[in-house]
Amino acid sequence: MKAPVVILLSLAGLGVLALAAVFTFHSWSMRDYNEAECIQPVVWRLAGEIRRLKDHRQPLPASSEALLSCLNADERGALQKCVIHWDPLTDPVLLIEVNESYGFTVDAGGVPQWLPMHLRSEALTKE
Repeated sequence: MKAPVVILLSLAGLGVLALAAVFTFHSWSMRDYNEAECIQPVVWRLAGEIRRLKDHRQPLPASSEALLSCLNADERGALQKCVIHWDPLTDPVLLIEVNESYGFTVDAGGVPQWLPMHLRSEALTKE
């Protein structure tokens, strides 16, 4: 009689632990998504600048600092914690790592895209 109760309580405890793990993962995942979502308008603005330069047949900036000069201080501040990869000779030309879960790319035509970070290595090697 005692053994079934112990087994039942053990299973209930494991269930509670599993639910806690799921809720913890979900809250971290939402935190990462929300952090990236705040950066998205700035990335779309940079993509628009890249498109404008391409449309007017102007050369792309040689450095990420030159590219970011089109942003105001608040927009540059929003990117402060991000890792920025800029290479005007590759495609994508811009990769921004926001956190361990999300980032963004902008291709040579100025098209922005969300980037799940587990696909980061594919984005960096795309030609």
